Amino acid sequence: MHSTMTVLTGDDEPASTPPRWDPPDNEVPAILEPVILVATDEAAATLSSVRVFSTGVEITVECRRRTPRLEHRRARLFFEQQVYTGVELADGRRVIAARPSRHDGGFALSQRSGGGDDQVVTFVYWLAPAPPPGDLVVVVHAVDLDLPEARATLAAADLATARERVVELWPWAALPKETYVPPPEPDPPAGGWFAEVEPPA
Repeated sequence: MHSTMTVLTGDDEPASTPPRWDPPDNEVPAILEPVILVATDEAAATLSSVRVFSTGVEITVECRRRTPRLEHRRARLFFEQQVYTGVELADGRRVIAARPSRHDGGFALSQRSGGGDDQVVTFVYWLAPAPPPGDLVVVVHAVDLDLPEARATLAAADLATARERVVELWPWAALPKETYVPPPEPDPPAGGWFAEVEPPA
């Protein structure tokens, strides 16, 4: 089996552009090192994963509680509120994750997924389009963990290097339109109760 993989560079101009609201499914992203945002004896918030694609950056925020809240009326409740998450671009623009997403100059930080248990929970965000050259600051405030607002700077050089390491598996193409036509419903057996209720069309 033969396949061709292409390393994307900043000069590449793909023939077609994947949708900006999701990571492109034809790429293998470059992954940056995890970052501890803030930690105490009882809780912590980290950037457990930062995955760089050609069209944006996927950011995973992981929050940990040392002991479960068993005294709470809902023992499995980890957070009563959403974790506040945002980014500051190199040119000073700020983008906040919200529902619906708040846009700033065409940029959006959308929560794609999240989940966990009463001690560890993750939130996955998608920043698109790709941020401008320069540092990218990620700001997180896990209020329900009694943690202070924290931030981590993703260095411009690291982001640029990661961008060069993104691998395109195959050219992106939109999915073809659905052509499946379901078969007609079978007629009920003749002479029975079902045929009386639902006669043949």
